[in-house]
Amino acid sequence: ARLLLLGVSLVLVTVYLLIAQPFAPLIGVILVIILIPESLSSLAESYWLQQQRPARVGLKTPIFFLIVGFAWLASNFTTSLMYLSIFWLVASVVTAVWFFPWQSIAWSNISLFQRRTIKSIRGAATYAVIATAGLVYSRADQLIIQWFRGFGALGIYSAAYRLIDSINLLPQAIAENLFPEAAKPGTITLKHLYKIEAVIGVIGAVVAMVLFVLAEWAVVTLLGTEYLAAIPLIHVFCVLLWLFFINAPLASVIQSSSLVRTFLPFGIANTVLNVLLNLLLVPSFGLVAAAWSMVLTEAIGLLINVYFVRRLYRS
Repeated sequence: ARLLLLGVSLVLVTVYLLIAQPFAPLIGVILVIILIPESLSSLAESYWLQQQRPARVGLKTPIFFLIVGFAWLASNFTTSLMYLSIFWLVASVVTAVWFFPWQSIAWSNISLFQRRTIKSIRGAATYAVIATAGLVYSRADQLIIQWFRGFGALGIYSAAYRLIDSINLLPQAIAENLFPEAAKPGTITLKHLYKIEAVIGVIGAVVAMVLFVLAEWAVVTLLGTEYLAAIPLIHVFCVLLWLFFINAPLASVIQSSSLVRTFLPFGIANTVLNVLLNLLLVPSFGLVAAAWSMVLTEAIGLLINVYFVRRLYRS
């Protein structure tokens, strides 16, 4: 099922890149190729979680960014989109090679159009909608900023958000390493969840405060003085980062429960609210309004998650 969906994704992304042409042709080709190792890594992550190997999953993202970081350092911190795309591709391929369970796959039994494959895709429709809503939720603000404020403003906003986005995968990895039961869906008790939330909440607060204090240093060192306007946005995003940490374990519990279909309309509604807030506020109030819109809708998402978690454990 994942292979069939990968094929569909490759076609759709290729069509988009051909029509919109947001990048140079070679960069577009690289971005399409990146989908292959990224998909393999995503599939492998599900496998290792089922095998209760959270430590391996926890190493995936740090090793990936370590490879990108070394390549970026070797290039003297180049800002060339071409080189950065190549670094991303190399890191994705290396990660997929060591992370994917190649020896555990029965390749002779793989068929893209078996009945069970189609059944799996239908059964995964809810999660596909959740993933799509999540993509819109995390990227719509940038499209709106580009439309109303131009590419210069988008560059500042994206630079600030990328620092937060690069840390966004840490909460789940930390939870799964500190609490192995979190790696297996449906096995987290309410007591375990309280412990996970307490630890993740404290770690998230520390990470957010450190980033808040070091925001100016990070921008000047990593991006340059021309991105100083991103510092106030990073300060706002530190609140968002803390909410990301708190929300991650709750979202994991809900999405592995029987309430996921009931949860779906609430998640979509929160995504729509995020888009509307950006459409209303960005033209008049600029980038800071977009940042606070993310914080507000993430806080609302936390309330939604708490409601469904309480409902789940009461049933």
